Amino acid sequence: FLGSSGGLRNVTVRVGGAMGIYVDSVGAGTTLRLEDVVIDGAAGYGLYATAVGTVVEVENVLVRNVGRFPSGGAGIGAQITDGATATFHRVALEHNVEGQLVVAFGSSATIDFLATRDSSGVGGASPRPGVGIAVQTDAQLTLSASALDGNESGGILIALDSQLVATDVAIRDSGALGTAPSSPALEVRVGSTATVVGALVE
Repeated sequence: FLGSSGGLRNVTVRVGGAMGIYVDSVGAGTTLRLEDVVIDGAAGYGLYATAVGTVVEVENVLVRNVGRFPSGGAGIGAQITDGATATFHRVALEHNVEGQLVVAFGSSATIDFLATRDSSGVGGASPRPGVGIAVQTDAQLTLSASALDGNESGGILIALDSQLVATDVAIRDSGALGTAPSSPALEVRVGSTATVVGALVE
């Protein structure tokens, strides 16, 4: 979706060797709504939204089994980057090898009822392969009523002047495979802030 608005509903996207859904405003502004959508088996990124003016609205969506590009790299369930904005409601991210969700480079996301599960990070090239959520480089995330389970490099990483506001969040079984050098439930670094009210960590 390049520079145009629209939506997908009641659709399954299965691709091999390529991204699932790519959204870019191309300077014109783009709003994409996904409802009752499954993205299964993409390479690189299941959902990738980029650029100022790009807005994605995601409801009742499952993104699973995202692997790396054939040339290597990535393996992220959803990435919101370079000034894009997103709202997620009732979304599941499962078995995405490198990570579940990235919000980065001036982007923002508001998310409720998110479930992430089992990002193994095995064979990953990034410094933190298998993290549940990464919020980094002047990014903002508001997260509520959500659970992050079984992500190998930890639950939530906030870094480089980013902000997290989380309410009623469960982070469980990080680092269950024992392959990551560290697996914190919540890590806040380099000028970032986190406000957390109501959390279960186990």
